[in-house]
Amino acid sequence: MESALLRQQLLKHSIERALGNFKKVGRDNQTPAKIQSRIGALNTAWQQFQDGHVSVASLTPDDIKATTAYFQEDHVSLVEDSYLATLEFMSDRLAQLAPRETPNTSASDTSIRPNLQATSRPSLPPIELPPFTGNYADWENFRDHFTDLVRENNDLSDHARLHYLLSSVRGPAYDCVKHLTSKAENFKIAWAILVSRYENTRRLLDSNLKALFALPPVNWCVRRRIAHIVR
Repeated sequence: MESALLRQQLLKHSIERALGNFKKVGRDNQTPAKIQSRIGALNTAWQQFQDGHVSVASLTPDDIKATTAYFQEDHVSLVEDSYLATLEFMSDRLAQLAPRETPNTSASDTSIRPNLQATSRPSLPPIELPPFTGNYADWENFRDHFTDLVRENNDLSDHARLHYLLSSVRGPAYDCVKHLTSKAENFKIAWAILVSRYENTRRLLDSNLKALFALPPVNWCVRRRIAHIVR
């Protein structure tokens, strides 16, 4: 358990230093390729931290949690704040470096939320996607549908996939990616941003627990057993 906590601390320091280290590179050296590489490394560290937290939380007894700074100071929330701030900063910088659409391009006459049927081949049926507004409880359903119908659809280009994605997100979810231009190479960036934000084990668990305990009352012993299982 101590080694697992040490690994979490190392990942915490790595994520918290990422923004400062990125700024030290200097704007002149922040090329799109370097920024994408940094975003990839940041996403990997954050995913490892989340996976590690699930393991540490399940292995640590409650009495140890009560005296451990990692749990008492809610290091997960602190790291998440650092991660999101860094990801947003890097994504904004990447958007600034993306070439702007010229008035003569056909893309300039289209909305940021294009007609979905127009972006697919005429022979393909329209793709019906559930809108995603940023509610963690809806993320898994949206992720699975989008992956099956769009991401793994070999008849679609990344440009079409990006249009489908931008057309399917609303509210806070759309705010995460609205700064990206409608270029094909931005699809993977947009999807990575959404996955990193909403593929959050702790928040998904909290959301599922809220939905579970919102159900009609059940036998007290059954409820207690369910709570013990998911703890």
